[in-house]
Amino acid sequence: ARPAIMASLWARHGLSALLAANAVLLLSLLLKPQVLKLEWSRRKRLSLITPKMLHFSQGTLQARCRLLLQDAGLESGAAAIVADALVSAQRDGKVAHGLGRLPAILTSIRSGTVSGSARPSLTSVAPGILRSDAQGGLAMSAFAAGLPVLASTAQELGLCMLAVVGCRGIVGSLWAPLEQLAAQNGLIGIACCNSPPFLTTTGGKSRVFGTNPLAFAWPRTDGRPPVVIDMATSRISRGDMELAARLGEALPPGAALDVDGMPTVDAAAGLKGTQLPFGGHKGAALALAVELLGSALLGTDLAIDAESSAAGMNRGVFFLAIDPSRLSQTALAQAERLFSAMQRDEGVRLPADSRYRARAAAAEHGVQVDAVLAEECFGADFVRADAGPVVPVGLV
Repeated sequence: ARPAIMASLWARHGLSALLAANAVLLLSLLLKPQVLKLEWSRRKRLSLITPKMLHFSQGTLQARCRLLLQDAGLESGAAAIVADALVSAQRDGKVAHGLGRLPAILTSIRSGTVSGSARPSLTSVAPGILRSDAQGGLAMSAFAAGLPVLASTAQELGLCMLAVVGCRGIVGSLWAPLEQLAAQNGLIGIACCNSPPFLTTTGGKSRVFGTNPLAFAWPRTDGRPPVVIDMATSRISRGDMELAARLGEALPPGAALDVDGMPTVDAAAGLKGTQLPFGGHKGAALALAVELLGSALLGTDLAIDAESSAAGMNRGVFFLAIDPSRLSQTALAQAERLFSAMQRDEGVRLPADSRYRARAAAAEHGVQVDAVLAEECFGADFVRADAGPVVPVGLV
């Protein structure tokens, strides 16, 4: 077809059009190898950041985490609690609260910014008000000390508040303790906590809040797992932003400002700058409420008084447990009617459904861990000896 096209150009437009057409053809032939080279380079770059996922038994990961935590200086009881919390989050598909936190926790224990020998103390401040003091240790141990009494007191009185104070380092997920309250005790649970200064308010650019997560759990009937909401008041959580930076992924628009106060989708620039609340002024208002409940009310550090690190901050967690039967015997049945109505539309899922699906998959195939993260946490020898099949997956 090419000779016919050239003849047509000659007949209609003369020599200049023919020369121009040949120049375009020659240029395309010259550039084709470069285009292919660029495409190969792009594919190679993508392959480098495409994670390979390994699978481990939950028990294997817990045992290894526990050993590493004890070697770092964490007492054995706390090491078992923290290992279970991290591996459970990983099992549920929440890497930002899972093994991705292990290196930072180990560093904080070894450096002494988190006490490895701390033993939480639980006191009753007033009827229906408890305080669990982590004594400079990790929050998960203080949760374990306070939650059983929180549950029993709420069942006795109808409701109970627990203030977890004196925590250092990473708090971990809030959905796990709330799921326990709802699933094992039939209680409604509400929780929130303060965090280091990462978040600005609407119209600002200075860090005044933490990412300040807020969580809620509602028990269900007939053995169904509870509805559990756990969300940062920032556009994305700090852990997810750190994960994006590690993988070289872009942030969603409206998630962060750089150090100059300009909007950015670069995760590394966002980490150095300031995070933004979700939903504009509405998210900022929720962040403020969490700051007051998790800091001012509990007597722990405000974000404005803390460094940009969880290690040295006196962190607090607010828990409220409510017995739904005290106000209405039909509360759970009414909720089930609402859940059913929500799910009439195809594609609608309830909060925590994705975690439960990931949990079921882990029970069948093992807990999924990014190969690079597994080696960073446990070393190459452990990965080669204990991992299941390597499974390449698409970009996260």
